[in-house]
Formats: sequence, C-alpha cells, structure tokens
Amino acid sequence: NARINCLNSHLGEPSDVGSATGNPCGLHGFAHQTWAETLQFSRGLVGAPRDSIRPANLKWELPILATTGILIAEADRPAADRIQAKSLQDVAGRWSDIGLGIEIGSAALAYGAGCREHQSYLRDTGFKALAAMAAAGTLDLGLKLAFDRQFPYTANSTGKFWGGGRSFPSGHSATSFAFAAVGGPRHLPKPWLQW
Repeated sequence: NARINCLNSHLGEPSDVGSATGNPCGLHGFAHQTWAETLQFSRGLVGAPRDSIRPANLKWELPILATTGILIAEADRPAADRIQAKSLQDVAGRWSDIGLGIEIGSAALAYGAGCREHQSYLRDTGFKALAAMAAAGTLDLGLKLAFDRQFPYTANSTGKFWGGGRSFPSGHSATSFAFAAVGGPRHLPKPWLQW
C-alpha cells in the first residue's frame, strides 16, 4: 500500500495515504501523513547532492548557474539601489504576506473541504500543498542560516553574503513555487500551463 501511494504521488495520482491508519482526516491520520511526508522529504534531501550532479543534467544546470552568477554580480546591486523607498518596501512586504496567507489558506481549505466532502483527490492536493510549503520553508530557513545575507534595506548594507542577515533566499518565493509545483501538475491540463 505504501509503495503504491508513493508511486501514485510521483505520478500525480490521488493516493489513499492515511487509509491504513483509519480516518485520514482525523488527528491520527493527519499525523501519519505528516510523518510519511517528512520521511520522504528527508530521503530526498539526503539523495539530492548525488542526484543533482549527473552529466545529463549539466546541459541545463551550467547555464542556470552561470546566469545566476552573472545576475548576482551585475544586476543585483543596481536593482537593490533603485528600490530604496521604505514605503515601496512596506507595500511589497505586505502584499507578499497576503499572497502567502492566501496560499496557506487555500491549501488548508482544500484539505478541509476534501475531508468534509469525502473527496480524496482534493484532500490529498491540499495536504500535499501544505507539506510542500512546509518543506520549502524548512529548506529556506536552512539556506538563510547558511548564506547569512544582509537585507538590502538595512542601514549601510551592501547586500553581502555572510554579513549578518536572513535575506537570501526568499521564503515567500520558495513557498509560492512549492504551492504552484503541487497545484499546477494536479489541476492544469496542458504542460505549457503547468510551466
């Protein structure tokens, strides 16, 4: 049953995670699902370094790395210098928080509605979105601690790495991409819409 659910989750099919624990919408079922997702996430983290460095992947990894390096070196500082207005930063931060709240709320609502209406596909989509956002947030926090990058809007900031800050990578972006990665493939029919 666990192998079928794992295979189904990779194929984007609804799984019946939690059925072995009784009610998947109950506290015990939710805890069981959370533990299973946590184990899968930690196995993925352990295998990520090995899986990411493959000769076949270099054709797209190297251009992405080069582009990222050029953008950090050439475009990052000028862009940060142009966005110095405190009011603009406050508005952008407020809208980012609203967007994050909408994502978390809609995933929780999908989970709750799926439980209430006995729709396993909707329930699993909501749960997977919540789990993906939690995993992205956890990984993001680890990277923030590792990179220790200054916030660009603090006094005398140069935006340098390992300079005392938590500005990189963006937690809002990480959770938004995690939310989209779950919702897109499960609900958008065309691959170009998923992208």
